[in-house]
Amino acid sequence: MNLLPWIRRGDLGASVLALFAAFAFVSFSTAVVGPVLGLLHDEFQVTYASLGLIAGLQALGRGVAMLPAGRLADRYPPRALVAVGGVLMVVGSLASAAAPVYPVLVLGTAVIGVSMALIFTAGMTHLVRSAPEGARGRTVGRAMAGWGLGSLLAPLAAGVLADAFGWRSVFLLAAALSVAAVPLGLSIRGASPLPPEPSAATPQRRWALGLTRRLIPVVIVSSLIWGSGSAIMRLVLPLYGSEGAQLTPALIGAWLSVFAAVTFGLMLVSGTILDRLGRLTVLLLAAIPGILGGFILLLPTGLLPFVLFGLTKAGIGFSMPLIPVLVADRSSPAHVGRSMGIVQFLTDIVNLALPLALGALLDVSGFGALGIFFIVAFAAAAIMGARLIAATPQRPEASEAGATAPAADPASPPVG
Repeated sequence: MNLLPWIRRGDLGASVLALFAAFAFVSFSTAVVGPVLGLLHDEFQVTYASLGLIAGLQALGRGVAMLPAGRLADRYPPRALVAVGGVLMVVGSLASAAAPVYPVLVLGTAVIGVSMALIFTAGMTHLVRSAPEGARGRTVGRAMAGWGLGSLLAPLAAGVLADAFGWRSVFLLAAALSVAAVPLGLSIRGASPLPPEPSAATPQRRWALGLTRRLIPVVIVSSLIWGSGSAIMRLVLPLYGSEGAQLTPALIGAWLSVFAAVTFGLMLVSGTILDRLGRLTVLLLAAIPGILGGFILLLPTGLLPFVLFGLTKAGIGFSMPLIPVLVADRSSPAHVGRSMGIVQFLTDIVNLALPLALGALLDVSGFGALGIFFIVAFAAAAIMGARLIAATPQRPEASEAGATAPAADPASPPVG
């Protein structure tokens, strides 16, 4: 991976490098739990549905923090928000490591979710504002590849540590590495260029919490692709490896790292593909493997289906720059942070419920029922996403703040 072109781009290049590393540490801290789910199940004697609380409460922590994080990202420099997020990530990891009972462990993961909201929203808002429009996908894709790198390294490290020192050691490692996110945040160069606010004489048509009709399809596509991808990586794949393929935590961690390595490689090229071949191409590259993965879950459980299913999940790496770019396409430049926050907030509401629902479904019906769910989810994402991309977005300034726009439109009620 050649980092020199990023460095040569001055402040933007330095920001990409810093956020790439910060995203890697965030992803590492959230991905270490996968290989130890079986150990947590045995130690705390909880159901699979309860294990879904780890991913669900993490999503809740992100969701609760996303709306204020979006507003803060529109007002304050990204360096401060990323640094504060790093501090919270350390606190959440330490709380999880020291958890005497299961609720404390879940609460620690929720704090990590809050840190993710601050780092992700501040970083993405800064990048989409600062990057030239023709290079926006490439810039976002390179920074977000840090998530793939963290996901690549975390399962392997967590599996080896858990076998040698127990599950608490993986959270201690996450806490130690998360300390580095603080200076990384403070090193971000440049400030997000905020355009001037429209004058009071110009009528505004903003929906509550920053949600507009234009963003609703983005929320749905994001929930279907990112929500399903998160549930697969953090719940379905680890449990399939433990219960379906009968693997040890170390082997589960090793395979999850292999899958994450493929995802990381796809994330590195996803932004370039988006800029050169268009949004529809990366959408289909993400959705079609997800559909195939659903069919694989219908097969009898074993090591080969586990490996094939993990490889299909890697296709979601193509979608990483797509959602932020779609949000930027359909948002006023002055409120990109707010739009990013509301889209991720609603996505996280789905992420909160999805692991719980899939864990309960797994308790009752097994992995085949999950396969049917993923077939439907990724097919729906492909259909709705294609329609969304086919509709040429209007300039937000023309539709939300134009002299020709009526002051009130009964057909466009605010969304509460």
